[in-house]
Amino acid sequence: MAQSVRLPDELVDLAREQAEFHERSVSNQTTHWLSIGKAIERAGVYDYAHISHLLERQDRLDAAAR
Repeated sequence: MAQSVRLPDELVDLAREQAEFHERSVSNQTTHWLSIGKAIERAGVYDYAHISHLLERQDRLDAAAR
């Protein structure tokens, strides 16, 4: 059963951009990202600190590109 979820506008905009690029719907793009995140967590290869560091680094790169 489909359910609505509140997401920040910035994340939805990014999902929309990536969905268009990959020829997916916004819903399928967010599902794709969720599946990747779930796989990473289950693999147990990266701990929270490592993933958090990578995400912060990507945020800084994204901000510098603007």
